[in-house]
Amino acid sequence: MSQTKVDIRNLILKNMGVIAAGETASYEDAADVEEMLDLVHASLRERNIALWDLSAVPDEVALPLAQYVGGLMRDTDFATDDKKQSLAQNMVIGLQELFALTSVKSSSQPVKAEYF
Repeated sequence: MSQTKVDIRNLILKNMGVIAAGETASYEDAADVEEMLDLVHASLRERNIALWDLSAVPDEVALPLAQYVGGLMRDTDFATDDKKQSLAQNMVIGLQELFALTSVKSSSQPVKAEYF
């Protein structure tokens, strides 16, 4: 399965404590988070980390992406003071997980050299 941009946006807002489960984000909150999500996705795509489109975010990267974006937004009006420290920690964890999930895995097999 995959998650949509709206799913990721809502996950970010839940992690930040802006909305609770089942609540709907205000238009302004949704627009601000989606703008940041677009910017972060473009940056990650430029670095060949985001290998997906925001219309179909793989489930395994949904939480790390939400943690990273939420952490970047920790100093905005969204985050409560008691959440800012955990958002900063989760941002680092999220980025590390994104790197791990999208890095090229070694086959652990020796590489055969060809001499000319």
